[in-house]
Amino acid sequence: MMNNEGLGNNHIVNINYDDSLPPTYESTNPAPDPTHEYGKKHEATNTSLRDAESFSNQYPPNENLPTPEEIENIVIQDGYKAWIFKPEDILTKRTSISNDGITVELYKRKLGSKYDDMMIQTNFPFFTPEIHNPEEEILHYFEITLLNKVSKDYTVAIGISTKPYPYFRLPGWNKHSVGYHSDDGRKFWNDEFGGRDYGPEWGKLGDVIGCGYKPKTGEVFFTKNGKFLGIAFAGLRHIWYPTIGSDGHVKMKINFGDEPFVYKEALGFGIGAPGKVKTNEK
Repeated sequence: MMNNEGLGNNHIVNINYDDSLPPTYESTNPAPDPTHEYGKKHEATNTSLRDAESFSNQYPPNENLPTPEEIENIVIQDGYKAWIFKPEDILTKRTSISNDGITVELYKRKLGSKYDDMMIQTNFPFFTPEIHNPEEEILHYFEITLLNKVSKDYTVAIGISTKPYPYFRLPGWNKHSVGYHSDDGRKFWNDEFGGRDYGPEWGKLGDVIGCGYKPKTGEVFFTKNGKFLGIAFAGLRHIWYPTIGSDGHVKMKINFGDEPFVYKEALGFGIGAPGKVKTNEK
């Protein structure tokens, strides 16, 4: 069921992190923000929660990276085009990936499907999970542009997660994941409840939503239409995969850095390892 294509098994580097400490909300937000007991509009089922807990217990995160040589070859050969969202096999009828991975379309549940919600991850993770040089500033960042208006009955989510991750949970809802959700503008981290207040709701045609990760501090943040929405969480260190999800129909354009970002502070960065890569920017 899990799709780990893109990470070779022959040459890997093990990354171990202390997962015992939560994000320091006080140091990254104006004030500590409590978790809501329920979602504003969208709730997953108890069946989904139980199945996700079982999944996480059975499949711990894969904290492996390709070797530095393999990473360099990937970046030099294809640049940011190497990254592409790739759904689990069970989701092939609910997803459409076209235009060399630039256009992604997600569909609502088909008759007979067990779950309303679904998510897909990229084939490759962020390649620089931690920075040891205090002078080096690295930002991993990507954006989605909505190509249709999202129905008020549906939720779209963007964020990061470890792999493997239950395909039927939006990013932020399950262990080792962060998400920013369209229906209520809330942020989620390992959150089986209603999330925390964060930013504005989104889902209009043309909305551009970005997700950034700073490996030096473990900070995760989001943007809307080029506006920085603040640090969502900090101190989060895993091998992270860009993740999107929905419980309904949404069509979006993906930008991993091959084109200029709407969020100007991310120009010169992107989804992959630091260094020059092939882009369409002139």
